[in-house]
Amino acid sequence: MAKLSARGRDGADEDWAHSTFGRKIQQAIDFNAKGKNIAILAEDAWANAL
Repeated sequence: MAKLSARGRDGADEDWAHSTFGRKIQQAIDFNAKGKNIAILAEDAWANAL
């Protein structure tokens, strides 16, 4: 999976990586690349599944 560069992933600003969710999303992507089953979903989808 693509790593974050100085400019961010796919040309996005570096701020993305330092935002509240940027690192968490990158960690989930990295876990998926290692064979872990991590899903990224919207909070309302998660709440509806409870």
